[in-house]
Amino acid sequence: MPRVPQVTRTMKVTNVHALVGDPETETMQEIDLVLPRTYRSYELLSKAIKTELSGQSLVLMKVLHSETQEHLFTMSEAEFVKVAKPLPLRKQSKANSENVDAEISA
Repeated sequence: MPRVPQVTRTMKVTNVHALVGDPETETMQEIDLVLPRTYRSYELLSKAIKTELSGQSLVLMKVLHSETQEHLFTMSEAEFVKVAKPLPLRKQSKANSENVDAEISA
């Protein structure tokens, strides 16, 4: 079976164990979240959690535990092309552009 080309990325994620409240049912529950990147302070972490919970009827009460881990993520190139958003091409400096043109014509 031939090897399928992969796109890989090592990322730091923050695993969070938090206490949240549901105002509709007036209950508390503990949840686990995985947030991309790391956070310098409790305030920034709380803001990221609240953003993650937006659209749900949950309110952050307290962060019980958080830890940062590094993970290697992968997906096939075909899957990456399907879900990735293309960026506009980077503008090349005139000198760099001339060097590339010279290499092509040589």
